[in-house]
Amino acid sequence: MYTVDTLALYDLTVEHLANPIGIDCLRPRFARKLASERPGTDQATYRLRIFSDGHLSASRRTLVADTGTVASSQSIEVEVPGFEAEPQTAYAFEITVTDAFGRIAQGGGRFETGLMGTGFAGGWVEPVQEPTPETMGTDAGAHAGAARD
Repeated sequence: MYTVDTLALYDLTVEHLANPIGIDCLRPRFARKLASERPGTDQATYRLRIFSDGHLSASRRTLVADTGTVASSQSIEVEVPGFEAEPQTAYAFEITVTDAFGRIAQGGGRFETGLMGTGFAGGWVEPVQEPTPETMGTDAGAHAGAARD
């Protein structure tokens, strides 16, 4: 019987969401699952790299964080030491995992940050209110005619 001896990553998440948009988290946490047909397969190392695409209106890819190769089986709520997300920024991430058999799996995704506490300038938006008989008291007819003129 022929079996495929593969190692694959799936369910890659940032803050428990797949490719989230508008997260307000300074130090996001990453997670992934590992699939293999080989019994006893465990993650031996991982490397997580984060790339900035700049402000949401820009389009340049820059490496902003790299864990280097970490000998660990941790695959949930992984933080990247020293990385702090910027407000209103699009990021891409890549994860490389190796197992004890030397096989390699790679995957990635994206996330975008929200305002993250930065100021928001805007006025209160409210439509012009027309008086109604219920709001004008007992002499509704006289006021309603005056409001139309």
